[in-house]
Amino acid sequence: MVALCIVTVVALRRTMPPELRNADRGPTSPSGFRKERRRPVRIMGTETELIAVAPASRNKQIAAALSAAERALRGVEARMSRHLDASELSRFNAARAGEVVKLSEATLDLLRLCRDIAGQTDGAFDATCRPILQVWRKAGKTKRLPADADLAGAIRQSGWDKIELLAGGARKTVDGAGVDLGGIAKGFGVDRAVEAMRKAGAAGGLVNVGGDVRCFGRREKQGQWLVGIRGPFHGRPDFAVVQLTDAAVCTSGNYERFFEIDG
Repeated sequence: MVALCIVTVVALRRTMPPELRNADRGPTSPSGFRKERRRPVRIMGTETELIAVAPASRNKQIAAALSAAERALRGVEARMSRHLDASELSRFNAARAGEVVKLSEATLDLLRLCRDIAGQTDGAFDATCRPILQVWRKAGKTKRLPADADLAGAIRQSGWDKIELLAGGARKTVDGAGVDLGGIAKGFGVDRAVEAMRKAGAAGGLVNVGGDVRCFGRREKQGQWLVGIRGPFHGRPDFAVVQLTDAAVCTSGNYERFFEIDG
């Protein structure tokens, strides 16, 4: 059996401990104590949890922090999702070689970061591998291994020498080139959401987008944030619980997103 991971996105999700799943939703904390509220949403095609902490007397501040975090995440999704035809990323990928596509500064900043990381890792992380990913996605649908010629062609279309980042936009130098931000956009969105929570006045908070987790401040009662790492096999409990304060953790695996060929 051959099991292939389609995309290196988070599949080994964080599982909330019971006390975190049942976080205080109402004004039950004594006056002056911290209170936390939780908002589950679905963003970027995955389960997302937002938790904000503030003094118990500031209900509106908690709600504002949660809303600010959600807006930040949805803004990243609207610009950088490959699943939305109207996103900046999709418009760029659909453009022909030589066509300049206008991009927001946020998207350009992330593309520049991707380019820098590709250089620092000697190509181990390369967001321009979209043509290669497309070949393997097609293989997953047809249940047939890709032809060597198809893979060779996709490799020729990949690489940062095929992408030009300009002031206010970007263009490709060859048709078929493109960018896939699946390996970084969620983490970028999590950082933006945490920044939004802080600016809205939250004393603490946690953002979890499908396993990309970042927290700041302290929880209402337990102090440190508890992040459970789900076991990768069916029926297995969490195999680790990480205690975090002003930190981030990201998990990834292929046990939920994969396909079989000749299995």
